[in-house]
Amino acid sequence: MRYVNGRDPVSFPAGSVIFSKDEPGTAMYIIASGDVELAYDGDRSVRIGPGESFGEMALIDRRPRSTSAVAATDVELLAISQGLFLVLVQDTPYFALEVMQSLTERLRGLYERG
Repeated sequence: MRYVNGRDPVSFPAGSVIFSKDEPGTAMYIIASGDVELAYDGDRSVRIGPGESFGEMALIDRRPRSTSAVAATDVELLAISQGLFLVLVQDTPYFALEVMQSLTERLRGLYERG
């Protein structure tokens, strides 16, 4: 994804919790560098890397986080607040499409791993 509005990246060292399951979601993130592990219920998890986004579900449905996100390596993230997310979705249709594609790929990966 390439829509960051010129914001500075936020850094997390490896092992840091970026957010925890059941917390309210106030931002989504795009990975500028490094890897993030998204942990779902049980032992299901997915590792994502540069250019991928996460945290968007809580902005879309305004429900608590469905996963925990942990920095698998040192990471730099670009945060997109709820307000900026809504502006981008309304003003940039390709942003919304890319968010949906990223979310769909991640969900398909979880289903395929069973």
